[in-house]
Amino acid sequence: MGFLNAANNVGQVAAMLLGGYVAQQFGLGAPFLLGGLVGVAGIMLSFSVRETRALPKPVNTAILVEALRDDNLLRLSGLGIILQVVTFVTVFGFLPLAAQALGASVFELGLLTTATMIPSIFSAVLSGTFFIKRFGERATLVTGLLLTAVTCISIPFINSLPLLYVSQGIGGFARGLVLPLLMGLSIKNFPDDKRSTAMSVFQAIYGLGMFAGPVLAGILSNAFGLATGFVAIGLIGLSGAGLAGWNRYLPLKRRVSQT
Repeated sequence: MGFLNAANNVGQVAAMLLGGYVAQQFGLGAPFLLGGLVGVAGIMLSFSVRETRALPKPVNTAILVEALRDDNLLRLSGLGIILQVVTFVTVFGFLPLAAQALGASVFELGLLTTATMIPSIFSAVLSGTFFIKRFGERATLVTGLLLTAVTCISIPFINSLPLLYVSQGIGGFARGLVLPLLMGLSIKNFPDDKRSTAMSVFQAIYGLGMFAGPVLAGILSNAFGLATGFVAIGLIGLSGAGLAGWNRYLPLKRRVSQT
């Protein structure tokens, strides 16, 4: 999961960095043309992917119901919602507005997103290969969510672009730690034939945070100002760190069920 997330983040970094430069040089329409061309290249590359064909299996509703009733999976999905709320309010939401208020150009906006994504590439790889082995699942999860929340709350109080780059780089590193860990934990307690269903449930639920976060932040920012929106969403992130550290909410020591 860590390597897959790292590869995904590499693509996002390249998109943000090239998109910012192309927009600065050729206008705001150019990045969309570039994105379309890269998409066509992706389609062409997909024809070289080899797959092992198997007979289609009917959807097993019993496995789906079992996954939806798994308390641990639902709790992890709740943490996933919180992570996506903070992520989509900052990196993919209102962070550019804060940067523009500090005088950021179009290219500098691309650099800002790049600064948040590059650290997540390394932390996504190191999440399972180093941090979990060195510090444990709970400590890694709590630390990642805590840093994500703090760097969100700090945005309204930063008055220079370089400092904003640093703070969001830390936030990106933290998000890179958390998402692969949540994805791994979501399927950890399921046997192999049920893991794809568990992962589907996890992703479907945490996807709620992708639109709920910007909507909530938009309502708060419209009523009380952008600073209030960042602080409020950051506090939600802090609640996620608290839940991750609470053993009764997230008991991590469970054996894999083979039934």
